[in-house]
Amino acid sequence: MSTKRTNFTDRAKAEIFARDRGICCFSGKSLWLLDYGGGPSPVDWVDHINPAAHGGNADLENGACASWLYNKQKSDCGQGIYLFLKGRPTEDFFTFFETIPEEIADHLKRFASLHFTDWYFNRAIFHVQLAAVQEIERKRPDGKSWTRGLKYRCKASLKFLKQWRALVELEKPDTLKKRGLVPLRPSPDQVILMRILEASDVSDIKKIARAIVPYSRESWNALLALAYIETATEARSLKRSVMSNKFVTRRVKDAIRNNIKRLWR
Repeated sequence: MSTKRTNFTDRAKAEIFARDRGICCFSGKSLWLLDYGGGPSPVDWVDHINPAAHGGNADLENGACASWLYNKQKSDCGQGIYLFLKGRPTEDFFTFFETIPEEIADHLKRFASLHFTDWYFNRAIFHVQLAAVQEIERKRPDGKSWTRGLKYRCKASLKFLKQWRALVELEKPDTLKKRGLVPLRPSPDQVILMRILEASDVSDIKKIARAIVPYSRESWNALLALAYIETATEARSLKRSVMSNKFVTRRVKDAIRNNIKRLWR
């Protein structure tokens, strides 16, 4: 029986995340969760370039950073087009899109300083964000209860936080702030999330997750509403509603403002 390892270890995931500059290899979506605050955000996954089902292993060279959504889509259909590999645009990217968007170019420059330890901090943030979403949606999309609820997510967040602190003490990378990985002017929801830096136990993490809940709920609802706008009147109404809502995150407000300007000007 073959004993070849096909699942990536956390350390391998962390190294791939840093090497690939925290960007989804299929979409160019940023996977640095602090930037999203309490609003809708992706989650990083590691894609097997050569699938495990076809003999691919869990070596670093066979892994690429991807968002969960795109990685699942590739698993379902068995294929994907890599637009980014090892933190650089691929031939396919330039063939299809020709010019890289400024937002993605800025991301690749900013995250050139990403260190593998940062992945553990990113994972701690992920579990807080997911805990907030699960507090809003008490049932899964299939109607079943969450098998891993608030307590589990907060314990998982604390576990990754402790691993991050230990690795930072050992590796001694420059601080997140010095490397430009924390917002210069954090929004209220980002301020809440950054309290995780001082968290010492599960109760601290729970308080952060619960404080994020209204930002998560209102931001998700606002962004989803954008997809159902059909007229300029509806667009203006949504914009007024969103801009006056203190719990819609700054990032989501900017997205709605810009999209309405471009689509219903």
